[in-house]
Amino acid sequence: MRACHVVRRYGPVGGMESYVFYLTRALANLDVDIVVLCEEDLSAIEHPLNLTVQAIGSAPISRPRWKAMRWFRDKAQPLVVELKNEGYLIHSHERVVGHHVTTQHGPLMTGSVGIFKRLFSKRIRKWFAFERDELNCQFVLPVSNVLMSMIQAQFPRANFGPIVWPGMFDNPVDEDKNIGIIKYTFLFVGRDYKRKGLGQAIDIIGSIRKTWPEAELHVYGVSADEIPRSLKRSFVRYFGWEESIPYYRYVSLLHPARIEPFGMCVTEALAHGLTCFVSAETGALEVKAVIPDLPLYQLASDRDSEQNASLILRSLSEAPENLPKHFLGAAIPWSWDDLALIHLEQVYPRVATDLK
Repeated sequence: MRACHVVRRYGPVGGMESYVFYLTRALANLDVDIVVLCEEDLSAIEHPLNLTVQAIGSAPISRPRWKAMRWFRDKAQPLVVELKNEGYLIHSHERVVGHHVTTQHGPLMTGSVGIFKRLFSKRIRKWFAFERDELNCQFVLPVSNVLMSMIQAQFPRANFGPIVWPGMFDNPVDEDKNIGIIKYTFLFVGRDYKRKGLGQAIDIIGSIRKTWPEAELHVYGVSADEIPRSLKRSFVRYFGWEESIPYYRYVSLLHPARIEPFGMCVTEALAHGLTCFVSAETGALEVKAVIPDLPLYQLASDRDSEQNASLILRSLSEAPENLPKHFLGAAIPWSWDDLALIHLEQVYPRVATDLK
């Protein structure tokens, strides 16, 4: 079996990028010959012998995003055709054409806009065309049921394969948490801070401070220079982009996203023993159905900061005094190897016979 995965940035440098990085390495370990077609190889690690990364270079412009995407698409397309003719299964994670399978990681760009913008906004028209091309393939693999429902509403003719959760890691060995220092400090992770609910998180912490005046919010993924003045508060600290989030310093993750198809930071935080508070629109909540005892709580859907603050205070107050870690350990229902097997056994063999 030979497969080409298409992604703009390859490496553990973001949610989707980490997904592709760990999935392709797991597939390579199952003796699948992998070619990764990307703009940049940011993996900074030696690849398996049967995994080749072909980087075509970065787009000369980053804004507007649709032009950067079009540049990558135009550069990648001849290589996609060449690999396809050589018998490679083309598995896309970007807005390309001519692929066999696509994994959908994020909400559709056009899902929340009205018909007026679709008619008169060139940007929206371009993204709508990109999304239509991306979903025009043999199998669409959504990372959660939340995302599948969104896609079905916009593209009812899409042909879905199985739900493909991101893999989870065994609980890493963390440094001991100094509860006295971090008990009142909450973690927020996300570069797309508007969609991931940073404003709502700040409001919630503001309400929590009425009971816990020491409460702070530590934000990773975006720096203070990148956010509006309204989100700069004395109790919010911005740490910018970090390749590795220091989960071991924290007890609780706050993730009140407006829409989050999955939310890898949630399962990463759970694996490090954090208690997580997420919105109802977060796909990672599906994990709770498999492991009911996880310290994973759903925030109020009406975005009432006072109500959510009360829920958080009550949940943390009910925890044992020493706030022991919760280990996923052997209870992990879905590893990266399991995800690779789903592709190898349930998806790739069903692709049309042009690969045989």
